[in-house]
Amino acid sequence: MAKENHYSTIVLGAGSGGLTVALGLAALGKPVALIERQAVGGDCTNVGCIPSKTLIHLAAEECDRPG
Repeated sequence: MAKENHYSTIVLGAGSGGLTVALGLAALGKPVALIERQAVGGDCTNVGCIPSKTLIHLAAEECDRPG
């Protein structure tokens, strides 16, 4: 039989807002479920707002290029 889980809060989305809420509630001892359908951190952290991700990716491609 599957184990039942009981949560005081279910947070949908693990972007900056969802992570902040989930971690804050967990720090207060509340049982929290965090649900994310894509990469944790949201678009801003992983692909959108931080241009360093693009620069790091391009640098890695350049390093892997033969010659």
